[in-house]
Amino acid sequence: MRSWFYTKYGGPAVMQTGEQPEPELRGPNDVVVKVHAVALNPIDYKRRQGVLKMLLKETWPHIVGYDFSGVVTSCGDDVSKFALGDEVFGMLPHDNNGALADFIVVKADYIGKKPANLTHVEAAALPLVAQTALQSFRLGQLAENKKVLITGGAGGAGSMAIQIAKNVFKAQTVATTASTKKLERMRLLGADEVVDYGHERFERELAEYDFALDCTGEAKQCFECITRGGTVVSISETPTWKSLSSDGNLQGLSVSYFLGAILDCLSSSVTRRARQTQITYEFLFSVADGTIMGEIRELAEQRTITPVVDKVFPFEKADMAMEYLEAGHAMGKVVVQLVDTTKAS
Repeated sequence: MRSWFYTKYGGPAVMQTGEQPEPELRGPNDVVVKVHAVALNPIDYKRRQGVLKMLLKETWPHIVGYDFSGVVTSCGDDVSKFALGDEVFGMLPHDNNGALADFIVVKADYIGKKPANLTHVEAAALPLVAQTALQSFRLGQLAENKKVLITGGAGGAGSMAIQIAKNVFKAQTVATTASTKKLERMRLLGADEVVDYGHERFERELAEYDFALDCTGEAKQCFECITRGGTVVSISETPTWKSLSSDGNLQGLSVSYFLGAILDCLSSSVTRRARQTQITYEFLFSVADGTIMGEIRELAEQRTITPVVDKVFPFEKADMAMEYLEAGHAMGKVVVQLVDTTKAS
């Protein structure tokens, strides 16, 4: 089968395309999916760069990609939620090989049925960013009618978080940051206040917010505009040891005592600032959660959330898609299309 993969850490040049064996069922709870579309995320190039090699051990060759949408072609004996021909979407767990191939094998627990009103390209753009937003707001115990700041609203995570904060958590006010040419798009997504980061500093423009979701590694600046007793959740700072020490399924994340101590040292300036300002600080390392996929499907079918797709690349140009995402100019999601079907089911 066709695939995009790498066999060593490095820059964009290490990505290569070639044939890999088609995956087979590994257990009774597995499904094989013919992949129609894959959305790329920053974690894809960070893994390729080796940024996460102390946390995630690779097996080579490593196929790229987490988010996918496709059609079930085979089911294990214990799979009851899905049948051959079902259209599904999901986020692969960290210890699964990647999605950017003609076929993938994944446990049925991690996937859900594709929203009926979305194309495969649109559906692939949802799982990681929607799961991240929902997990972040729940980790920080965001209540209704609060003032919420989301940094980096034009990115994949930020553009989805704006919608979920406003439409699911019923935020009173949602503020975000974006470049000049993307300000109006942020307002259309639901942002009430948009700070042009090219000309203004959001920590000087905003005040008395209750909650911040940091998508850009600016947690310390977020503390300046969050009220005492408020909460900052980051998905972009250095992880804390605590955030990677869950009793749940860490999906291949490996954190030794030594590494945990290093992480706490590297994140100490942020955690110290949180204590000084009496603000709750959490770091979220998102993991695949199949229980959320049904919720995401429902939100999409009700049009409570809408996929934000910036650009679609054909499979043959997946390396260009990765370079485009890595350049940092995308407004929403970058998607690679493997099967040329554009009609909603």
